Amino acid sequence: LIVPNFEAVHRWADRKDIVVPEDPVDICEDERVRDWIGEAVEEINDDFEKHERIKQFELIPIEWTPENDLLTSSMKIKRRNVVERFAGKIDRIYGREE
Repeated sequence: LIVPNFEAVHRWADRKDIVVPEDPVDICEDERVRDWIGEAVEEINDDFEKHERIKQFELIPIEWTPENDLLTSSMKIKRRNVVERFAGKIDRIYGREE
C-alpha cells in the first residue's frame, strides 16, 4: 500500500504538462500516476533481492496518522486497522479479488 506524495504528483504533472485530478481518490485511480509511481517502485526494487521486491501495489488516498487510527501515537502501524480499512485493496494485491 502506497500513499502518494500528492504535492510531488502535481509537480510531476506540471513538468510533463499533464492534467491530473485534484481529488486524492481520483489521483490514486489515474493510470498515468500509477505508471509513474510504478517506475519509482521498479527503481527501488533494483536495490532488493528477488524475494524482497514489491511485485504489486495499490495507491491509498489518505495519509496514515494517529488521528485516523491507522498509526499509534508512537507512529507504529495499527495493522489490524489498516487491514480492515483497506481489505479490498489488499485482496487485489494478493489476487483474492472477487
